[in-house]
Amino acid sequence: MILIEKLITTNSWWDCEDSIAKNILGQYLLKHPNEIFDVIERFSNSNSIWLNRSAIVFQLGYKKNTNFDLLKSECEKHKTSKKFFIQKAIGWALREYLKTNPEQVKNYVNSSNLKPLRQKEALKNFF
Repeated sequence: MILIEKLITTNSWWDCEDSIAKNILGQYLLKHPNEIFDVIERFSNSNSIWLNRSAIVFQLGYKKNTNFDLLKSECEKHKTSKKFFIQKAIGWALREYLKTNPEQVKNYVNSSNLKPLRQKEALKNFF
């Protein structure tokens, strides 16, 4: 986990961080589910935008294995952030899960008072 965190925070930009969050952090946590709460709580409460973003998007590709309660919790925690890359992460993570469970995402977005960019990104592919 120390190496993963270092990869995310060293010379970071969204494209590198997203790949690491999904393919390394996400896969690691799938194999070690007992570590999810501690790792995501620490990343989510960090002063690093890239660790915050990783806590939001690490479940990309989980599909039916997505812990939607955890995803919603991360969205709620960061929904007032003015940081563009956090706003986009929330929208992207919700849009990705929309492909698996559109009604849950639509209901959450409609009831959560998300800012417009997050709503737009989350429901971009909803027909």
